[in-house]
Amino acid sequence: MLSDMAKTLIDLDEEALAFAAEVLGTRTKKETVNTALRAIGARAKRERALEQMIELFESGAFDASMSAQAEGGVEAWQGIPVT
Repeated sequence: MLSDMAKTLIDLDEEALAFAAEVLGTRTKKETVNTALRAIGARAKRERALEQMIELFESGAFDASMSAQAEGGVEAWQGIPVT
């Protein structure tokens, strides 16, 4: 995904960049920065989705027991074979 790329001159913490590259398995500074930016964006989306699920659950709009029954019971939900 190379759309909307911009050339920007910034000072980077070389130690943090090297560690991020190691963790992310990236080879270049550009790849490391872009991968890290995408990863933090994806993380934020997951956190928002989780917050929304918690709000639904707490409001009573989501009933886990009914969901489990619809999917084959609590045993199926827990990965236990239904006999």
